[in-house]
Amino acid sequence: EPEPFRPRGSNERELTVPELFVYPHTNEPIAFSGVHAELHGRLVRSLSVLVLPFLALPLSLGRRRAQRSYGFIIGITILIGYNQLIKTTEGIVDDGKMSALLGLWLPYAVFTIGSFALFFRSAWKVPDPTHGRHFDRIVEALDHVFRGRGKAKAGS
Repeated sequence: EPEPFRPRGSNERELTVPELFVYPHTNEPIAFSGVHAELHGRLVRSLSVLVLPFLALPLSLGRRRAQRSYGFIIGITILIGYNQLIKTTEGIVDDGKMSALLGLWLPYAVFTIGSFALFFRSAWKVPDPTHGRHFDRIVEALDHVFRGRGKAKAGS
């Protein structure tokens, strides 16, 4: 039989979630703050997946009589920002400079409440067809400027 590469468990990222729960009661060499941050980070990321449909539905609905829908761009921006915030605060919690409640669970709570608020707003509010008209004009002007430059360069 081949010999194992090395013993597993020298890093908190190698542990499973049940091992992270019981880790503080063992005599292993990993710092408690690292295990604590990893456990809470995994729980927050796992629970965030359950909230995603409540964010995706209102952002996927297009406006009536609108040429464009910006929900996809807004959704991607929110998810990237949320992911970066969780990664950054997990590192701060790992260093012991912030509690997991403030660094990881507060952003999760804001993300969840915001997603549910958008969902319930889109479920019971009648859409305003004039909403977003100014933003459409700005995008059309930018599109005209950039397409005009492309035609000018192609014609040169």
